[in-house]
Amino acid sequence: MSEEKKELTGYPSIDKPWLKYYSDEAINAELPNCSMYHYLYERNKDYLNNNAIEYFGTELTYGELIKQIDICASALFEHGVREGDIISICTLTMPETVYLLYGANKIGAVCNMIGLNSSIEDLNVQLKLTESKYLFVVEMAYEKLIEASIDTDVKMIVSIPLESSMPLIMRKIVSLKNKHPKLRKNDKNWNEFIKPISNENVREENKGKALAIIEYTGGTTGVPKGVMISNNAANAYAAHYGIHYNDSNTVFDIMRKHKFLNVLPPFLSFGTFACTHMPLSLGVQVILFPDPSPEKMPDLIIKYRPNHFCCGPLHIDAIMNNKKIQSMDLSFVLSMIYGGEKVNDEWKDAVNLFLMEHSSKYHVINGYGMTETASAVCVVPHKYDVLIPYAKNNLKIVDTEKGVELPYGKEGEICISSPSLMSGYYKEPDETEKVLFYENGEKWLHTGDLGVISENGSISITGRLKRIYWCKRDGMVVRVYPMRIEEIICRLGFVDKCTVIGKKDNEVGYRSIAFVILADKKIKDNNMVIDQITDYCRKNLPANHIPDEYVFVNSFPLTRAGKVDYRELEKMANENYNL
Repeated sequence: MSEEKKELTGYPSIDKPWLKYYSDEAINAELPNCSMYHYLYERNKDYLNNNAIEYFGTELTYGELIKQIDICASALFEHGVREGDIISICTLTMPETVYLLYGANKIGAVCNMIGLNSSIEDLNVQLKLTESKYLFVVEMAYEKLIEASIDTDVKMIVSIPLESSMPLIMRKIVSLKNKHPKLRKNDKNWNEFIKPISNENVREENKGKALAIIEYTGGTTGVPKGVMISNNAANAYAAHYGIHYNDSNTVFDIMRKHKFLNVLPPFLSFGTFACTHMPLSLGVQVILFPDPSPEKMPDLIIKYRPNHFCCGPLHIDAIMNNKKIQSMDLSFVLSMIYGGEKVNDEWKDAVNLFLMEHSSKYHVINGYGMTETASAVCVVPHKYDVLIPYAKNNLKIVDTEKGVELPYGKEGEICISSPSLMSGYYKEPDETEKVLFYENGEKWLHTGDLGVISENGSISITGRLKRIYWCKRDGMVVRVYPMRIEEIICRLGFVDKCTVIGKKDNEVGYRSIAFVILADKKIKDNNMVIDQITDYCRKNLPANHIPDEYVFVNSFPLTRAGKVDYRELEKMANENYNL
């Protein structure tokens, strides 16, 4: 970046102080304007012999991957799928998912990514909403999706066995163990669907602005909404990871022939964009594993020795607690990236110490983003211990009442402008209008998150706007910030996690209910623990932020995105507990 020092205006969206971390090349880089398929091909056409994906020992080069994608595109076309049509996909992290994502994209069709763990009611709504005629499901979900597709436009369900792309011997063994459902007359299995076809060279629809993917929000504050991500948005997200910082290669020092372990399902935006499209676009070998269970993670690390992987805190806990890994040299780990549940600083410090003691030269990485931004828009890069936006993104902090931008150091709602920003919510213009707005020709998103931007360009996330509630104390109405309470309570060594919600009370507005997971499950005297927590809160919090009640639980309910389900906790507070 230029040595010339700019005069600060005092407003982050104008000054963009985070750009000092980037090279001139990164700041001025042109983002791709093409389809996801085209971007994947152009990035790898000179490296077709490099390994692209691995699935239980089956390896495909980029040349072989492109061929499988083209076969899938031709099969879709032969079955009548055309540009603008929407196919629904309810699968796991498996090769066929990759073929479908890019095969549909090649011919201009849209992939509607629906969740394996979604309710039948939600699935039915999503199928009706998109008017999908073709539904691709992992075999274990076939019967559930038959029920979900009742009274929809679905005319064919294609069932894909988990073992379909496994090596021959393994495929036979797994096939014998699994119960295969009997398919209905008009449905097909995967091999029947992609049978030899006559139209292998279908026309490529290469339109950057066209809709590519529909992903669904977590639904923590309402019914899940379909987030529309264009080709350009998906490609911009992938390109951000290759953009150079001032004194390092890329965001994660990620390069060709590295190994990227992907266990996150494609019905999460992080699984589709961060763990599939991004690494494949950058020429990395992606190891696909369809089971995201935390207990599987240590064996995968030992077996594949991946350079990069994304997961949740529970996966990382499983890695650190594994005896075999505790004696390993982890210098091959270049990026351990986590998302989902919020964590405290003590946990991050423990993970970083673990990595350092096991010879990994990088710290654990977290980002900030959401489905509406195709995953992360800010990241803590390897070389800097600050959360900063990607070079092509813009952020500002807005006064929650007046709607004007706030200067450095002031707390307000985080608003984001990014080339990876969604086009809107599918067929929900009113909901779209609530969160998207335009200023000076720039599209912005209301995130609903509270934060602060410092003069050095770093972002601090301080709370969730929708989680803030009001209470009346001593005749005054005050705001309560749950995240502030949680942070204080989690400082206590005997507390593992804490989540605070507001329970409606007609007299005082809301009462603060603290759901607590204790670090030591052997503790039985909850009254003594409550006294200690309350005493600590009195010393470190305003009186109006001290919890009214405590509920001790073994775990928190989670959304399908692995985040705390606040709606379910509110329901528990109102229905399951006599508080």
